[in-house]
Amino acid sequence: MFYLAESWILYAQLIRKAVGSNYPAITQEGFESSYIPVGPYDEQKAILELLESSRTRIEFLKSDLQQQKEIKKQLIQKLLN
Repeated sequence: MFYLAESWILYAQLIRKAVGSNYPAITQEGFESSYIPVGPYDEQKAILELLESSRTRIEFLKSDLQQQKEIKKQLIQKLLN
């Protein structure tokens, strides 16, 4: 649902159905009548697994990069002393 909320598919529909000029809002009816494309369950599950493993890998790489920066900083300090 998180990824759907960020997609242009749903966003464009909701903007067209929004009412009000100072504080645009969407009614429950407007939201419920929106088209939300949903793939087969097995495909959704495979995509989710891919996204989760990618997120795990990204977090690992961020951590590794931070460690490498720290090592670099320490080495530069040793060279300067």
